[in-house]
Amino acid sequence: MTVDITDTKKPLISKPSITHGLRDEILQTYVIRTVETFERLGFHREALLNGVPLSKHDLSREHEDAMSLLSHEVLLKIYHNALELSSKKNLGLLFGVEMGMSAFGVVSYAILSTKKDFDAIATAARYQRLILGKFAEFKLEFSDQTCEIRFDVHTDNERLKRFYIDLFFANSVRFSSAIISHKTSIKALHLSFDDPGYRAEYENLFDCEVVFNCDNNAILFDPSTLVIGLSNTNAATEQACSNVCNALLDSLIETNSIPSQVEHLLQEDFRYYSDMQRVADYFHCDQRTLRRRLSVNQSSFRDIRDSVFERLSTELLKQGDSIQDIAEALGYASGRTFRKAFLSLTGMNPTDYRSQAKSNDASAMSQRRA
Repeated sequence: MTVDITDTKKPLISKPSITHGLRDEILQTYVIRTVETFERLGFHREALLNGVPLSKHDLSREHEDAMSLLSHEVLLKIYHNALELSSKKNLGLLFGVEMGMSAFGVVSYAILSTKKDFDAIATAARYQRLILGKFAEFKLEFSDQTCEIRFDVHTDNERLKRFYIDLFFANSVRFSSAIISHKTSIKALHLSFDDPGYRAEYENLFDCEVVFNCDNNAILFDPSTLVIGLSNTNAATEQACSNVCNALLDSLIETNSIPSQVEHLLQEDFRYYSDMQRVADYFHCDQRTLRRRLSVNQSSFRDIRDSVFERLSTELLKQGDSIQDIAEALGYASGRTFRKAFLSLTGMNPTDYRSQAKSNDASAMSQRRA
């Protein structure tokens, strides 16, 4: 079955790993709900907060500020404490099921008010930095036959990694069942670690085949569910919540590093990142925010793109690559469109530039010999 996603605003699949360019902070409301969830599972607050720099005031709902951000290290310390206190191997599954929908604060309501299942996943992916920090990330990959939500955790601590993976997938199923009217048709759950001894609990929760020792951690499901409408759709709520989330992400971006990172992205894959929207997606912001962040440094996306285009195209021309190959490498539809772009930027036809470059090289070599 072919899934029609042409009405979605932005592509969800992103090529890079989003680990740079953002300060490592998360929503304070998520930390508060995390502590409350552990308490419902029988943990004592004092033990959970051992070595955690938070006061009772910080963890009080009455004084909770959805706009507040905390270092992600605070949350990781709470997780470490919980794992040290518990002998339960399946703590991640238990926690993920117990965690309520409102745990993500304004991000939850942005997701809840979206139009379709695809939009809900896209919104969750867009604002995941506010919940996951730089510690983990997920993305959606899909074909006509299967969709995969892949989840990566950046740590060598195997117990913490398994806890986080279990938590994420269990909470995803819980969240999904709350926002859609149909049963999610999960085909399989792929996990990168050995069977931890509670396979039956995975099978009961996810109602699908569970495969261990896989290359990726992923939920595989039917792509037809992506286009099903959601019952809580509310455009005004979605816009209001998205505005708040965008402002939060905006505050996380390390402004002084933006131009160099944009230049690096274009240098690495000009064909893909010459589309400004894809660069904005890399930073999990909209194009307007990206423009504003670049302007702070007296720069612009067009200036950076033109500079990288000229550098790459002239290097390829000097190497002797054909015009068609260069056009394809840089994402142009034909050699003709590349020639037009090169002429517009440099004032020279690419063939003339190549000839002149060869002539200059020959002249320089002759001078060195002399």
